[in-house]
Amino acid sequence: MPAPGRFRPGAGRHQDGVEEGAGSLQLLDGALVLTAGFAVADPVVGLAARLIKTLAGAGQWSDVARLACLSCMSPTDLATIAPAELEALVAGTRAGMPPGTVDHFDLVSRVDVRADLENLSVPTLVVAPTGDRLVHPESSRRLAAGIPGARLLELPGAAHVLNDADRGTWLRRVRAFLGALPAVSA
Repeated sequence: MPAPGRFRPGAGRHQDGVEEGAGSLQLLDGALVLTAGFAVADPVVGLAARLIKTLAGAGQWSDVARLACLSCMSPTDLATIAPAELEALVAGTRAGMPPGTVDHFDLVSRVDVRADLENLSVPTLVVAPTGDRLVHPESSRRLAAGIPGARLLELPGAAHVLNDADRGTWLRRVRAFLGALPAVSA
């Protein structure tokens, strides 16, 4: 199996000129893994981005954290949390928000890389968590369809933030994808 390469989360431009949408992007030894990704914001993620920017602009960071918990966790996972523990979850989510959160969601609402997808020429795996309430799974499906030769992996019922079981499935499937690629000489 190839050794892990660089991890590049969120949206950004890389030295090879590839710009990605949101979700997580991993460039690993000449392969690309996109999880909960999209080429252009759909109405759901667009509305969430606008709401997050508005709440953050008003200093309502605890409400941003509540929205993140609601949008990024599965209803099943949320239902397992005792009501008394929900505020601790919100507080932990708020504490873990990076300083660039507002900038990230500003970019999320503006990015459109659909025209660039046909130029990707590395093996690509697009992972669509089908229970994602932030990035609609259809957005990841369209992303995969726009990249020549991309493989689509659907994680049934998985949320935007993968729980332990879904992370384990994700890791096994990504390792299998990378392990099946031809060896790259250094």
